[in-house]
Amino acid sequence: MTAPHTFTAAVHQEEDWYVAQCLEVDVASQGLTIQDALTNLAEAVDLYLAEVSETATACHGHAVGHLLPGTRRRVSQALADLPVRKVTRVLESLGFAHIRTRGSHAVYRHTDGRAAVVPLHGTVKRGTLASIIRQAGLTAAEFLDLLE
Repeated sequence: MTAPHTFTAAVHQEEDWYVAQCLEVDVASQGLTIQDALTNLAEAVDLYLAEVSETATACHGHAVGHLLPGTRRRVSQALADLPVRKVTRVLESLGFAHIRTRGSHAVYRHTDGRAAVVPLHGTVKRGTLASIIRQAGLTAAEFLDLLE
């Protein structure tokens, strides 16, 4: 059994939803309340770290998490809220495969070891989408090109 980790979360509101982002690991999730967003974030971070640590031993060069310097990343103004199915279609078109679902989050993994955690909340808010795009190793512009 591993010791629990303590992470910092930044929460901001996007319309009627709250987006929570882990500042140490580039993972975000969302919820209708601040508590829901934080609970969903804890689930997403746990899934992401489990997936990355599993693939890190098999795939060289993929660090455990994308460590951030403790600041919230800016979200591209070009991004908009998207239905989950559109987000997963883009990931699948890049070679990501659905690995598992736990709670309200699905894990997608690429053969090169990248992992993306997608909340299954119907609509993916901009802040959460930006985190998924970074986990996939894309820029916002590359992601938007793949949507078309």
